[in-house]
Amino acid sequence: VFSGTEAGTDYLALYPFQNGAKIENGAFAFSLPEKQQYAEGSFGQGAYPMVANWSEGLLKFKNLCAVIKISLTGKDKVNTITLKANDSKTYMSGLVSVPLSYTQAPELAMGLGGNNSVTLECNGVGLVIDRATDFFIAVPAQTYKGGFTIKVETNRGNMEKIVAKDVVFDRSQIRELESFEFELEGDIEPSKALQGEGT
Repeated sequence: VFSGTEAGTDYLALYPFQNGAKIENGAFAFSLPEKQQYAEGSFGQGAYPMVANWSEGLLKFKNLCAVIKISLTGKDKVNTITLKANDSKTYMSGLVSVPLSYTQAPELAMGLGGNNSVTLECNGVGLVIDRATDFFIAVPAQTYKGGFTIKVETNRGNMEKIVAKDVVFDRSQIRELESFEFELEGDIEPSKALQGEGT
């Protein structure tokens, strides 16, 4: 999306291009996708929007989102990872607007009727025991009241990890979670289970 005046003093831009995005009343209106695609070592294409306005003859693009990095070990194939806000009114995808009257940094506002989750589609990315595999999910820069829940779906089953406290994500921030292993209840080896019993 690109808009400008003939005088060349008032230009607005959104990257990457998005069908349906528009400029209304001095603000961008567009959508953050509910589904993102896995990309090795980075976030998925189209998941991390930027805006720019005219400044000193240049379009200076500014990020709108943060990124959460989830590192997993295990022996399974990951189908999806869903990040869900514990507060049902904290939206993570759907309609957004960005007023373009900013001077330092743009502020993204989530619209009504959004979704309080975002899903990374991984299509069977394989995990290994001795080295973490990294997954990156772009999220709106905002406060997540009550934290969020991570749901990992694999070829063998599902696992949830809950962060039950307020979390603030800032623009351009990459927040890394401590690496954890994907395990199901039945994964405990019998010999290890017996070691915990009294003699």
